[in-house]
Amino acid sequence: MKYVLAAFLLLFPVSTVHGQFNPNVTAISGYYHGSSEYGYQCELKIDSDATVLFMYSVDHNQAYAEERGKISQANDSVFFLDLQMTFGQFIEEAGQEDSLYLDSQSFGRLGWPQVQVTYSSGVKETFDPQSGDMFPLNKKLIRKKKSITIDIGHTHPLTGKPVTFQIVYGSAPDFVWGDKHHYALTIKNGTAVTFGAAPMQTGKFFLRKAK
Repeated sequence: MKYVLAAFLLLFPVSTVHGQFNPNVTAISGYYHGSSEYGYQCELKIDSDATVLFMYSVDHNQAYAEERGKISQANDSVFFLDLQMTFGQFIEEAGQEDSLYLDSQSFGRLGWPQVQVTYSSGVKETFDPQSGDMFPLNKKLIRKKKSITIDIGHTHPLTGKPVTFQIVYGSAPDFVWGDKHHYALTIKNGTAVTFGAAPMQTGKFFLRKAK
């Protein structure tokens, strides 16, 4: 499955509406969750200082992203998110089904975390990305299932639980960050819904505020 990173285009320029009003944070702050038309699970946390954390994932985190930024307001129910990706993982083709490819450049930017691989049998192996880019997998174990799970020590920013990533054989984890995205939402009666052209990564999403 190929994942494409891109921001979506709004129906009108963001710069014409951003910053006109401070958002009514008291009314909209909180935790929202739901799903998108492309099957992503989405989470949105709006804090009282108008800072935002937006997360989305699909297929056991074969695609996973965390974006942070600010929310601004156009009118009573229309809001805009200006976000930057602070952590993302999107698998890419690697061409080696019996090996795990770990891009040394991206792992260097992450601080060279150890990579723990878990096979479907529960057997674990640990790889050091500083020692190379390609690591052979146990051929006897990979025949039982078409994917492995990797853990680089990243934790969920809200729960503190480990975030692991399912990697299909023949693909490789690609860790990215820095992309800036803009989202247009209507937030009303405890629901947050995208409008205009859909975000290209997730498609349109519909979120409900947790009680």
